[in-house]
Amino acid sequence: MKQIERELYTYGQHKRRAEELEAQIREVMDKKEALADKMLQAMRWEETKVSGGFRPDPVFAAVQRMVDTYGVRIDAIRMELIDIYEQQDGLARKVAAALLPAEREYVELRYFREMRPAAVAVKMNYSENHLRNIKIAALKKIEAVRER
Repeated sequence: MKQIERELYTYGQHKRRAEELEAQIREVMDKKEALADKMLQAMRWEETKVSGGFRPDPVFAAVQRMVDTYGVRIDAIRMELIDIYEQQDGLARKVAAALLPAEREYVELRYFREMRPAAVAVKMNYSENHLRNIKIAALKKIEAVRER
């Protein structure tokens, strides 16, 4: 049962990490778009032509590599986000499938929203002793579903 509880506690950590990664993606995308805009504005179309096209511009090539690097970083962050979302979805499905409404609400408040037991008791209008019983029943059911 302790293992199940640890998994449930990781949900909040995954949620925070996902939010951080989403913020990183937005930041990197902004940088990438700004670079791409500058790159397009800086192109000199009046350059003399050489056979096969325009003469290569070393600054343009460097900026293009930076834009590509941002793209690689974005892809890596997206992959990590996908892993986190898959773990969260799997955990949420286990909880939803196995529990009664009161047990589901307890798990949602205690583990997913990371509320303290006393706050959960107030929110659900139960005593802390009764919540302990709900917790034990919920963890046993989740464990049974997980073992299948």
